[in-house]
Order: sequence, then structure tokens, then C-alpha cells
Amino acid sequence: MSFMNTLEPIRSLPSHEISWKWVVGAIVFVIVLILGTILFTRSWKTHQVLEATQQSEVQALLKECEGVENQETCQTRAIGSYAQKLGAVEICKVLEGDAFDECVWSVARDRENVDFCKEIIDVQTQQICADALYLSQALASGKEKDCQNILDAEKQEGCLRVLAGPLTSENCFERTGDSSYCAQVLLMEQAIMAKDPDICQQITDTNLIASCEDVVGIGDRDGDGLDELQEMRFGTSDVNADSDSDGLSDGEEVNTYFTDPLNPDTDGDGYLDGAEVRAGYSPLIVAGK
Repeated sequence: MSFMNTLEPIRSLPSHEISWKWVVGAIVFVIVLILGTILFTRSWKTHQVLEATQQSEVQALLKECEGVENQETCQTRAIGSYAQKLGAVEICKVLEGDAFDECVWSVARDRENVDFCKEIIDVQTQQICADALYLSQALASGKEKDCQNILDAEKQEGCLRVLAGPLTSENCFERTGDSSYCAQVLLMEQAIMAKDPDICQQITDTNLIASCEDVVGIGDRDGDGLDELQEMRFGTSDVNADSDSDGLSDGEEVNTYFTDPLNPDTDGDGYLDGAEVRAGYSPLIVAGK
């Protein structure tokens, strides 16, 4: 094969097509570059204008507080409110020390942005800020795993406790693993349900018995609507809901019908108070009088 024959395939390549592709590609690249430059320039100018506007507003707010009582407090609140409005922690930089930290914290809290807490100078305050927001997020999501972000052990435990809900006899063993303690939790529930302070006395755990007595109070053992002191005042029984057996509970007689809870026939007409009420008559008025 001759040398000329070897070059023949190369000559047959569409060199003009390759050239046009390069030209078109270059043109597109230049156009994109120009547009990108224009957009960047406009964005930069807009940013500069906004920054200048913000600085002007900040200076105006600071000036408004000059000469007023508690000037520093006034400025802290004014700048904090403006920073919250824009969601911009950099505005807080006109403040110093605790005022700056307070401003940043307010923006972080308002925007629910934990990352803003990192701008706080005081390390302890920074952690408190982050923990508060993590707690808020966990309570909003209802997910216990979100509590793990909280660094403070006590707050993390509190977060988990809140999400787990109140301790009951049903979930007690799963959460505490203490069957003896759970038996006392059950007693407390029974005391509250029965409004019976005597059941509280069966509890041995000092914290639980105190809680039981606080909730149950002096009690209403028979559930008639009168507590122990009222039963003593009216001379009725705290273990018998209807002391005079007239068909009305002691509480109904005292609070609703104003009859005598110790007299089954308050008006003396020969009919029980409860029977008159059910029949639609007044237990206080003798028929025909």
C-alpha cells in the first residue's frame, strides 16, 4: 500500500463539521459567561444596596435609643427585633457582649435555626441556645431520637420523659423495670379513680403518696359529690352516697334540689324525695298546698 493510499481516510474526515462544532460551542460558552457575569454583577449590586439599606436602618434604630432611659436595653431590643425580622444574625454585630449573644439567640429562636447558635460567643450560652432549639424540634416531631441532640443530660432526660407521656400502671414496668414501684402506681390510679384518700395510705413511696394525696385531696369516698368535710358538716356519710336512702345522692340533695340529705321525705307529703323528682314533682312542696 502506498503512502498516499494511507492518507486517503484522513482526507475523507468531515473537517468542516468539526470546525463548526467548535465554533458553536465557543459561542455558547461566551454567551453563558457573559450572562453569568451580568447576573453576578446585578446580584452583587443588589446585595450592596440591601446591605447599605440595612446599615442605614441599624444606625437609625441606634440613634432613636440615644438619650432614653436604659439606652442599652432599648438598643438591644430594637436591633434584636430588626435582626429577627430579617433573619440575619450579622445585624447583631453592632452589639457587644451579652447583648450580642441575646440578639443572636433571639434570631435563632425565631427562625428555629440551630446553626445561628454557633455565632454566640459565650460557650455555655451557645449550648443552652442549641439545647433549647433541639428540645423544641423534638417536641414538634414527637420523635425520641431527636432528644439525643440535646447535650445537657437532665434536659435530654426531660425531653424523653415528656415524649414518653405520663407514667401509668400499663407502661410502668417497661419504663422502670420495677414491679414493686409499679404496684404502687396502680394504687395511686385506683385512689384517684375512687377519690379515696384511704387508698393513698397504702402507698409506701414518699413521693407517690404525696402526689396521691395532692390529687385526691380530702376525698369523696362514696362519689356523691360531697367531700369529707362537707359530709361532716351535713352529718351525712362519706361511704354511703345516699345517706337517707330516698333515691337522691347526698350531693344531689345538697347542691341540686336543696332537700334534706338526712330526711327521705323533705316536704313530709308521704313520697320519697327521689320518687317526686322522677315523677316531675318538687320534693320541697306538698301537692295541693
